[in-house]
Amino acid sequence: MLIICDFDGTVTARDTNSTLARRFAPDTFAGLEGKLGRRELTLREVLSAEFRDVRVGLDAMLEVAMEIPLRDGFEQFLDAADEHDATAVLLSSGFREFIEPMLHNAGLHGRVPLVANSIRLDETGGHVTWRDLPECDLCGEPCKRHDVAQLRAEHATPETTVVFVGDGFSDRCGAESADRVFARDSLASYLDKHGHAYEAWDDFTDVMQMLGFDRAEAAR
Repeated sequence: MLIICDFDGTVTARDTNSTLARRFAPDTFAGLEGKLGRRELTLREVLSAEFRDVRVGLDAMLEVAMEIPLRDGFEQFLDAADEHDATAVLLSSGFREFIEPMLHNAGLHGRVPLVANSIRLDETGGHVTWRDLPECDLCGEPCKRHDVAQLRAEHATPETTVVFVGDGFSDRCGAESADRVFARDSLASYLDKHGHAYEAWDDFTDVMQMLGFDRAEAAR
């Protein structure tokens, strides 16, 4: 089994990027409200704009990021995946400069591979370096559909079930290209609207149970 899991708003209880942008560039964040959903801007354009006017360094942002809790059961979920010979990968449209310290703070750095973008913060704002991805034939943007296909090719066989766990806009194409989907929040609403099957979840204990992972066995 290959388990591909979003980070912001999925592993974390609140979306990291929105929390930081709202705190450090509130006027810019307010001006972007709704533009992604109305498709007036692409996901990359929104994320770039959210951090364009930030004028604090990484340390200040990490102080706030560390206050965002991880969703219940995530560490146990990783333990259970290891116990059941499943490969887990974090796939984020966000930034490793936030994600890696947050995982380290939770004692989980190095536990799971991370695919993410990069951001540099200085007195002129936030400067994003995006991963090189092709435009999706369906959504027209560089998206997680290519990532899921690439991870499937690297880590799976034709018999392997590819699981996707997500919550939001950036997860739509990734979810549509997986074999089994666990969705919550706006991702679940999108899949409902488009008639795509998924399993609803609240925390990672739910995901473990629905995947048939034995928590007691994984804890040994």
